Amino acid sequence: MTTQQKLAQARSKYWGWQVASKIILGIIYLSVVSEGLRLAFPVLSLKIHKMPVPVVAAWMAGDEVFHRFDAAHIIAFLFLFGVFFTWVRILREWLSPHEVQDIWSVKQRRWLWATAGIIILGADCFAFYYGVCMLGWGDGFLNIPALIGTVAYGTGLIICAFISLDLAMRVLYHKENDR
Repeated sequence: MTTQQKLAQARSKYWGWQVASKIILGIIYLSVVSEGLRLAFPVLSLKIHKMPVPVVAAWMAGDEVFHRFDAAHIIAFLFLFGVFFTWVRILREWLSPHEVQDIWSVKQRRWLWATAGIIILGADCFAFYYGVCMLGWGDGFLNIPALIGTVAYGTGLIICAFISLDLAMRVLYHKENDR
């Protein structure tokens, strides 16, 4: 197999993973995480087409699909992209053999991203846990099956971020070897 073919194969694996993982996780975020956010913060139940943004409201008012979306869906998608962005960045900072020259020290950068990643993943896992508890996985707020599911969910997100990084690094490797 030529280097060009290896690069094309690495790119197709990378983009296939990106699309498939984001679709599957998007469904989870739209259903469970947005429900947890909605229940924890009732103000997020505000429908998007009723928001005080005239252009958006007018554009979405005529479409039946947008009548179902609320602010919790927007925040859930922000969690999805925030978790992936921060955790891919954290994993790259901690696992990369290359030291990137920057005005910040490597240690400062690593701790900044780790702190941001832990906070956003923690908030995301709280929304997931709360949504799972309220959707019927248990009677009370302290629920062992929901807690185990949430730990598995958070771990799965980090593993998905690692797979994304690994595939991206393979594309970069094949690109550099193509020269």
